[in-house]
Amino acid sequence: MSLVYEPSEDSYLLQEVLMNHLKKRSKKIKIIEIGTGSGIQLETLKKMGFKNLSGVDKNEDAINLCKQKGFEVIWSNLFSNIKEKFDLIIFNPPYLPADKREDTESAISTSGGKNGSELINKFLVEAKTHLEIKGKII
Repeated sequence: MSLVYEPSEDSYLLQEVLMNHLKKRSKKIKIIEIGTGSGIQLETLKKMGFKNLSGVDKNEDAINLCKQKGFEVIWSNLFSNIKEKFDLIIFNPPYLPADKREDTESAISTSGGKNGSELINKFLVEAKTHLEIKGKII
């Protein structure tokens, strides 16, 4: 059984950033969250009035949890199953270096690769082809 990443301090900081930076944005913008976890950011955006929301995760339990909350979330390793472009891409990446003692299921939520930055680097390379011309990444 997989674990769903529970919101922690970094999740709440990201939530605050979203609330502050998006309060005056059009509620029609197209938003995707990479690595939805519990869905806290999608819930925040929905409460703010944003309607065009979607997300991806590699964790089936996280996907099912977000679907139960009414969100459109699919399985994808970063953008592997995404073809569209977005006005806003949200990503709260795992950034810790890989730890051989950690089990594979929990490493999905915490490990950013051997040195901790490999996943972020891969995300940045892939994200540019999924961002609208004036799109943003948070």
